[in-house]
Formats: sequence, C-alpha cells, structure tokens
Amino acid sequence: MTPLLTAQDVADRLGVRKDWVWAQARAGTIPHIRLGRYCRFRAEAIEAWIVELETSNMVRGRPEHLDEPPS
Repeated sequence: MTPLLTAQDVADRLGVRKDWVWAQARAGTIPHIRLGRYCRFRAEAIEAWIVELETSNMVRGRPEHLDEPPS
C-alpha cells in the first residue's frame, strides 16, 4: 500500500497553501480519509480528482489555467 499523504504533502504537490487543502477537505471538495482526528489523502485519489477537475473545466468551456479568471 502506498503511504498516505498529509495536508502539507498535498499542498506541496498542488502548489497551494496547507490552509487551502484543509478548507477543501472540510468542505468535502477534495478526496480525503478521516482517521479519528487525522485527515490523510491518497495520492491516487488526488490525481484522479485533478483529472476530473480538468475534464469538467473543459466541458464548461473554462480556461485551462484555473488561476486565471475567465475573460
């Protein structure tokens, strides 16, 4: 089994702040696993989530770069 990732690991991979990862987990937006008071992430689930985001953004006609607002 692949080791689970921490919020900091996910933040580093995505290039975002750890607080953003926590907020997404609390909102149920990003796939995560609750282990008591701990929250961990499967790398495979994060990768699949990113692909899903890319696909849904293309279907909606949104720009490829999510940090750029639509024109």
